[in-house]
Amino acid sequence: TLLKGLMPTRVVLVESTWRQDCDGTFVILFSNHHQTSQYAKTTGGLVPAKMNAAVTIAPLKPNYRLRNNYSHESLMTVVMRFEPGGWFEPGSIPRIFINSDAFFLQSMVDWFISIRERTEQERFVSKPLKIAVSSVPTESAGYKVEQVVKRVTSTAIQTLFRPGSRGNQGEGNSRSKEQAPFVEAEVGKEGMNSRFDSRFWSSASASYLKVRGKKYLEDKVKIPAAEPMFELFRVDLFEFPAPCEHLAPSMDYVKDFPEKFFYIVQLMVPGPPHYSIIAAFTPKDKEACLEADSPFNRLMRTFVDGTDDDRNQIFKLIPAIVEGSWIVQKAVGNTPAILGKKIRIAYHRGANYIELDFDIASSAMAANIVRLVSSATKTVVVDMAFLNEGQSEDVLPEQLIGILRLNKVDLSLAKRVHMKSE
Repeated sequence: TLLKGLMPTRVVLVESTWRQDCDGTFVILFSNHHQTSQYAKTTGGLVPAKMNAAVTIAPLKPNYRLRNNYSHESLMTVVMRFEPGGWFEPGSIPRIFINSDAFFLQSMVDWFISIRERTEQERFVSKPLKIAVSSVPTESAGYKVEQVVKRVTSTAIQTLFRPGSRGNQGEGNSRSKEQAPFVEAEVGKEGMNSRFDSRFWSSASASYLKVRGKKYLEDKVKIPAAEPMFELFRVDLFEFPAPCEHLAPSMDYVKDFPEKFFYIVQLMVPGPPHYSIIAAFTPKDKEACLEADSPFNRLMRTFVDGTDDDRNQIFKLIPAIVEGSWIVQKAVGNTPAILGKKIRIAYHRGANYIELDFDIASSAMAANIVRLVSSATKTVVVDMAFLNEGQSEDVLPEQLIGILRLNKVDLSLAKRVHMKSE
């Protein structure tokens, strides 16, 4: 009671986005808005807090539905991460003496316990996170709510993304401009090279992926994907003062290997800070990949030499969370997407390259997902497979262009760059 009287009111600003997966599950994401701190200052007396959450609403499996395939029940799962700030900020002295978990989560735990055995979860297409509340003793068994909170929250935190350093979460960055000012980019004869440690990136096997088969337009059958036609050449990680596009002319390998053809993908993480992950692929066999007459090459010629509209119609991304929390897996999903219909992609064609710049900030849904993942990159392993969609029999079966695996990336290792204005 005394604590409630002394603690200022918290304020949280969130933005929400949603999607529907192919199995009928709705996924709703709530992410902390970057103007929360500013709003708290203007209102006075309020402490800015942070919240990220994911909600899934799953229908029944087909064999449990009514005759008209109508799902008369749904299972809603909510996973939330709340940082109250102020006295409860990690590392603050008052937090050492205050059981803040029990203070904030007592009512939530009571709710968990009350419904622990009431839902037959196996009947639904999307299973919720595994929090073993059924094994948590209640107060009637002689336990305090604080003990229940400790058990439930310890499980939930393992399910959610683990908290990283304070600078890598939500707003801001662990390195201020005063501590490490931007330096001039090495864009002279040497070109740009972040020297990003290869332990954070690699290619990956295509064994678990499926693509459209030769007769897909007739039978809708997908087949196991063959290994990619391109190999991963290098990955760079930069931090820019503002979003930057068309970086290929500044990359050292484009200048150093004019005989090679580069397929370059830039993931532009919404900022600030403005991170860029740049992956370059090269053909395993240049003639087989770019010159021979095959379904793959017909699509590649359309993509490389066509218009931006042509490219937006066929470029496809297949994402997969190999390792990561429940909330990240639900946010990213694994459904193939014609990405040019979801976000803005800037295409740049050069003498020996094609560059794709993913403007993630152009889509609220994509930006929220990436912000969520970027706050937990040190615990996430994600695969991204790139290909062109076969929409007629003469360009089927589909073949992968390349696969990028990002392995628990530490964004604080990004090379800070200042681009000269022309």
